[in-house]
Amino acid sequence: MKKIRMIFILGALLLAFAACKKETGPAGPAGPTGSSGTNGNANVMIFRYPGFTLTDASPNYNVTIGVSKSVMDNSLLLAYVGYYNSYWYPLPGYSYGGTFYYRAYSYSSTLNPDSTSFYMLRLSGAGNDVIDSLKLLVVPANVISGKSPAELPNWKNYEEVKKYFDL
Repeated sequence: MKKIRMIFILGALLLAFAACKKETGPAGPAGPTGSSGTNGNANVMIFRYPGFTLTDASPNYNVTIGVSKSVMDNSLLLAYVGYYNSYWYPLPGYSYGGTFYYRAYSYSSTLNPDSTSFYMLRLSGAGNDVIDSLKLLVVPANVISGKSPAELPNWKNYEEVKKYFDL
């Protein structure tokens, strides 16, 4: 009996909610036209390198890219290795089939600030790895922001953190 009464109450509530309809009023006036922004460009640079084979005797690879130290210090670098002209794997990470694991980093010397070297180091796996191509993307930052350590709150002080985040 309790089940029947509960089903009846739930059914009545469902019908009551389904019968409610929201009325839509007239559309308001159009707002003012905003100012046109400037057309932007991410200035992404793509560098492609031909294939190479990494072996047990020579498990690492490096190339020099024509990007200055000052640009690299304020840019995002993404690296991908290509296999069979179809598969792109990000670095650092595993190769095609998960056989090899690679670390990647870039280095810009103060002695040669007009170029940057990119390094790919094998950390695990044995044998030959035939890579069809290497693709590097350099994405310069449009805006760089951040706080100096002196501007950050004392994270152990609740009141400072609360003020910092306007809570």
